[in-house]
Amino acid sequence: FMINTFTKSNQLTPKVAMDATGNFTVIWASFRQDSYYSHLYSQRFNAQSEPIAEETMINAVGKGFSHASPAIQMTPAGESAITWESDRNPGSKKRVRNRSDISAKHYLKPE
Repeated sequence: FMINTFTKSNQLTPKVAMDATGNFTVIWASFRQDSYYSHLYSQRFNAQSEPIAEETMINAVGKGFSHASPAIQMTPAGESAITWESDRNPGSKKRVRNRSDISAKHYLKPE
């Protein structure tokens, strides 16, 4: 089954994590979905592989800069932590060359 809704360019480095009830989240890097650069997206599914929520951009900060190498871990209760690399500091508008920064988000168990 198709995970991503955007199909006009490359979707790369998918990662999956599952909770104790079989619900799972897929994360990936999407090239040119919102700009020329890659951004990270997630989609959550129930145990029957049906989408639970909308496809969501993970890296809300830093549009216009590439984000890559996503990783995800999920607790048995459904909380997750996602990490990724960025080509700039998340709080800065200045591009950082020859260096990657690491960012993270924590998601509580969905209601």
